[in-house]
Amino acid sequence: MFRTTANKGFHITFPNGVTVSTQFGAGNYCDNHYELLKLDEERKDTFSSDCEIGVWRGEESEWCTGEVLRAAELTDTYGQDVVVGYVTPTDWLKIVNAAAALPKKV
Repeated sequence: MFRTTANKGFHITFPNGVTVSTQFGAGNYCDNHYELLKLDEERKDTFSSDCEIGVWRGEESEWCTGEVLRAAELTDTYGQDVVVGYVTPTDWLKIVNAAAALPKKV
């Protein structure tokens, strides 16, 4: 399932119940972090060379960002399950693939 989020990014939820949030608008940890927020009708296409991600599973929204980073063989710089900023497109793809491959939590 795909879902847009305030014209700043999107969520993808996989059949295993894991959701990857990808954000690259003003205020997110990306190239656009310090951009001024604009009214919805003023927003146009947004471009960024990197993005902020967060990963959770299930209806209880249990964070699993760190677990996914480790599964993708990426460094978990924060050491906890929070959002991670300045993710490159190459690493984003590794994260999405790792999230989709996590076992469904019962």
